[in-house]
Amino acid sequence: MARDNFTQKVINDLRNRVGLRCSKPDCRVPTIAPSNNIGQAAHICAASSGGPRYDKSMTTEERKSINNAIWLCANHATEIDRNPNAFPVELLYRWKQEAEELATKELGKKLPSNTDAIDMVSSALTGLPTTFSPTAISNIHLAIKKSLEKLDSRFSVNSSHKNDLTSFEIQAKKRVSLSININNDYAKEFNQKYRNLLEHGKDFQIDTMAIDVKGSKLFEEIINYKEGKLSLSTSKEKAIQKLWLIDKKTNAMEFFDDIVGEISFGSKSFRFEGTTFDELVYLKYQHSLDKSIDNGIMTIGISFEKWEKIDINKLPYFRKIFLLFFKISKKWDMYTALEINGEKVFTSIEIDINIDSMSCYLQYINRCRIVANYLNIKIPFLSKTTYTKEKHMELAKVANIIEGKEILNKDDIKSNPHLTFKAGKDISNTLKQLTGQVFVKITTSENNKIKIFNKDYLLPNKVVLFESVCISLNKDFTLIKEGDEVKAELIPQENFKYKIEFGEN
Repeated sequence: MARDNFTQKVINDLRNRVGLRCSKPDCRVPTIAPSNNIGQAAHICAASSGGPRYDKSMTTEERKSINNAIWLCANHATEIDRNPNAFPVELLYRWKQEAEELATKELGKKLPSNTDAIDMVSSALTGLPTTFSPTAISNIHLAIKKSLEKLDSRFSVNSSHKNDLTSFEIQAKKRVSLSININNDYAKEFNQKYRNLLEHGKDFQIDTMAIDVKGSKLFEEIINYKEGKLSLSTSKEKAIQKLWLIDKKTNAMEFFDDIVGEISFGSKSFRFEGTTFDELVYLKYQHSLDKSIDNGIMTIGISFEKWEKIDINKLPYFRKIFLLFFKISKKWDMYTALEINGEKVFTSIEIDINIDSMSCYLQYINRCRIVANYLNIKIPFLSKTTYTKEKHMELAKVANIIEGKEILNKDDIKSNPHLTFKAGKDISNTLKQLTGQVFVKITTSENNKIKIFNKDYLLPNKVVLFESVCISLNKDFTLIKEGDEVKAELIPQENFKYKIEFGEN
């Protein structure tokens, strides 16, 4: 069945009548900007059969008319159609009328700005003019707290604002019964998350649009704002997770900083989440209260974004973190013990944990640091860096050269090294001196580059050193003339060494 859509003229007239603002009374956000439009001309009675609030007695012209239209922001246009019973025709007509009347009253008048509101509240709360007050913010939160707690004295409320998000923490002072109605679209998700909360102490969030709360004016007031999130959590207890490693081969033991966190309890298990090294490293796991059930996986990870854009040779706690993951990757056994108020709750023995990818990335960072320090350059850490296995192997070789690890002995090589060179003017005198054991040094003329955190850096020329070798030529040196191509075999002797290093920066 065809839809009875509005004409462009109806849409233009509709949004102009309400001053381009959403018609929902507690919203009224501007819907149009130079580069964006979040407004919609919504049907009060549906445009086609089966739609929300459809009225079969209306004619096509009536459905397409401005009288059947209401201007809303995209969020509330979707909301009224998802739950038509909560937004009947009479209510939408009232919104439409009130929005048009308010737009008429506001015509030609300056609307309140964020600054006006802040100045007014600050002045009212502090009793001072709108100049700096160190207690203004805390006074505002205190005023909000008292205002909300008056709605329901059975709860204590705290508010906070960070990164443009306002949060309200609500705690019951005693056992309180509330009625929560779940939108059918969210019922399965809510039930699963709520079960995990009760049984395993796992916190969860759900859109406020998905629920209606009855039995408390406080919750009704806050949940009525349908663009937020409701977070439910169990009570938590502070705890400390001890962590140490033991090398099976040597019995060497390494202790690491305490992991400070919280435990949340459920009826079947409890969860621990904590951090250490200034919240750079996190650890979390779930532990069953039933000893007959195997426990889940312990997760240990790194919040790499906390290092973002810091010079890689000045990364906080890098050496400690690198050592921890490096030794785990080398199969040191990891042990943990959970303590609450100084009392040991339980100990985990020989935990099997896979951190191969994390350890590899830390090794990559460590090698980048070696190269940056050698080149005496500052390189900012970028958490979204990508690299291939081949690029990492190239970096590893460069780091080994810098650290003097690219050295081979006689037993390390499978065949004798060979060289090819072009004879110069004084070749005869030079070759006469190449008798017995000699030292050969070759400087390459190539300009080497290495990619570190998505950027190329120039390396010095490589120098190849052969120590304690005898040289065997492919022809009699007395017959060699200037410009001849000469092939030479380097025959390792007793104290042979093959080494690669870099020349001067």
